Amino acid sequence: MIPTGTTNSSKYSMFKNIFISESNLTDTFKENEEDEDDNEDEDDNEDEDEEDEDEESFYIYCNIVKYIPLQYWYIERKRKRDRREKMEIIDNAIKELSVLFEKISNPLDDNHWYLSSQTHAKDFVYINLICGFAMLFGYIISPKINARPGNNPNTILATLCASILIINVIANVIFKIMKGPIYLAFMLQPCHIVSSIYAYLLLTPNIRRGSIIHHITIYYIVVTGAALAFPDTTDLIRPYEKENFFVQHWALVAAPLILQTFRFPAQFGFGYALMSAGILFISHFSLFKVVSLITGVNINYMLSPPPVPFDMEKLIIEYTYGYAGRDHYRTVCGILVVLVSWVLGLLTIVVGNILAYILPSKTYAPSNTNNNRGKNKKKMN
Repeated sequence: MIPTGTTNSSKYSMFKNIFISESNLTDTFKENEEDEDDNEDEDDNEDEDEEDEDEESFYIYCNIVKYIPLQYWYIERKRKRDRREKMEIIDNAIKELSVLFEKISNPLDDNHWYLSSQTHAKDFVYINLICGFAMLFGYIISPKINARPGNNPNTILATLCASILIINVIANVIFKIMKGPIYLAFMLQPCHIVSSIYAYLLLTPNIRRGSIIHHITIYYIVVTGAALAFPDTTDLIRPYEKENFFVQHWALVAAPLILQTFRFPAQFGFGYALMSAGILFISHFSLFKVVSLITGVNINYMLSPPPVPFDMEKLIIEYTYGYAGRDHYRTVCGILVVLVSWVLGLLTIVVGNILAYILPSKTYAPSNTNNNRGKNKKKMN
C-alpha cells in the first residue's frame, strides 16, 4: 500500500522503477501504433495480448502520475481499435454474404452482374440497417391516428376501382405463367404489390386498420408516376398486355384519391412518410434483391438500370460531383423517388381533401346504426 500523506512526486518516484520513463513509453507506444497500422497481422494474437497488457499498465501509470494528455491518447487509441474491430466484423460479414450471393445467383443475361456481388452485399447490409433505424424513428415520432371514415366509404367508385385492380393482378399472373414460371417473380414488382394493397383498402370495412395502412401507402403513388413517366413495355408482347399495363396504372392513380376523398382521410406526417420510405427501401434491398439474384429476373431494376432515354451513369456522376457512380444508381434513384413520393403524397392528400369538401357528403356511422337497432328492439318488446 502507498503510505498516506505522500505527495504526487513521491508517488511518482515509487513507481518510476516499475514503469519505464514517460518519454520512452510514449515513443514506444507511438511506434507500436505506426507499426500496427502498417503491418497488421491478424494471426499474431500473442503480441496483441502483450500489447494490451502494456497498455493497461500504461493506463495505470497515467492515473498515478495524473498525466491527462497521455490518458486521453490512450482512450482515443482504444476507441479506434474497438471501431476497427467492429468494422472488421462487418467486412467479414459482407465477404461471406457476397460469396453467398454468387452461389445462389442464376444469371439469365450479361446484365446480371452489372453490379458486383460485393456491391450487392454492401447495399444489403448498410442500407437495410439505415432504413431499419429510419423506420423505428418514424414509428416513434408518429402520432396516433384518429381513425374516422370519409364522407362516403361505401361509394361505388371504390368497388369499381378495386375490381379493376383485382382483375388486373389476375391477368398479370396469367401473362407471367404464359411466359414461363420463372417470370412469376415479376409479380413482386411494386405496381402489383401496391395494386393488391389498394384493392384491400378500397374494400375493407375495418376503418382503423385501413387508416393506418393508408397513412403509410399513400406515398406509393410515386410508383405509378414513375411507371407512367418512363413506361417499360419491352416485355409486354402478349395480346392486350400493354393495354392491361396502362389500365392498371391509371387505376393506381385513382385509388389513393378515392381512398383519401371517400374512405380514409389521411394527414401528412413526417413519421409515416419516413416509415413509408423505409419499407420501400428495405423491400427492394432485401426481398427484391435476393429474389432477383436467385431467379435472374430484374425485379424493379435491382440488377441493372432501367431503359431510360438518357445516360443515367453520366448524370449521376455529374450531379454528385463524382461522389457516386454506376454502383450507386439504385441508392441515388431511391432517394429521388422517396423525395418525390413525399411531394406526391402531400399533393394527393390536398386534392383528396378538396374533393371531399366539394362533393356531397354521405355520413357513415355504424355505431349509431347499431344503437338505433337496439332501441327499435326495445320498443318492439
